[in-house]
Amino acid sequence: MKDSYEVIVVGAGPAGVAAALICRKRGYNVLLLDKKKREKIGDKVCGEAISKKTVLKAMEKLSIAPPLEEEIKAKIEDLVLRTALPKNHITFPAIGYMIDRHMFGQRLLQEAIKSGVILKDQYRVKKPIVIDNKVSGVLIKDSEHNSIEILSKMVIDCSGTMAVVRTGLPQEYEPNLNKKVTKADFAPCYREIIQLNHDHDLEGKIVLQYEIDIPEPGYIWFFDEGEKRLNCGTGFIKQGKHATKSVKSVYFNALEKYFPKGTYKTIDGRGDVVPIRAP
Repeated sequence: MKDSYEVIVVGAGPAGVAAALICRKRGYNVLLLDKKKREKIGDKVCGEAISKKTVLKAMEKLSIAPPLEEEIKAKIEDLVLRTALPKNHITFPAIGYMIDRHMFGQRLLQEAIKSGVILKDQYRVKKPIVIDNKVSGVLIKDSEHNSIEILSKMVIDCSGTMAVVRTGLPQEYEPNLNKKVTKADFAPCYREIIQLNHDHDLEGKIVLQYEIDIPEPGYIWFFDEGEKRLNCGTGFIKQGKHATKSVKSVYFNALEKYFPKGTYKTIDGRGDVVPIRAP
């Protein structure tokens, strides 16, 4: 393995792959690192909704085809905000797609590899390497727990919520740069894909249902995933009086009001964390 690259990108999600592709198209030698196995890259707990305008613009810039028919689970037209009062609904136009995030992510990854980006999967970045007050690479651990230093002229941190490169910087580096991640910066969440025993009335919609019993930001989501199928979930900041509250319990209590047990089966149910703070 080479020990030096022009660019290292940490994280092979959509942002990381896009950064790697753009750098590669400009002629740089690019190493893309991800802690997941190659075949698992792109598999993420999320709502899976993307804006059509945004994704078309991004794919055009990257010279990649927009979401393919087999990657699209449903076409979205409206974002609906709902409360406990049935008449107090606000609807916004939200033209977009519900996508198979794993399939879409794998295609983006293949495009990056095809362009010449070097992927190293199952490599966990431990911290940045700083030389003469400049980020000059990363220290990683491979799948066999060997520590390896990899140097580069540029490091791009696309590692997600926990920002492993930024949070590993010494305090004296760029004093105005926020290098800490606190509990207020992310929200644990729980999401399920459910198959209903009956039709739903949410075709073309992504719905944020606000409930008084759900801590801030206060909603459970219901996103159309096609015939009789929904992407549902909730999440909140676990601080103060909510610090020990179970996200799964809050989710199931809220779900029961709209889709009681016995009216659906769970296709996939998993937890994760989502970022709250600005980039």
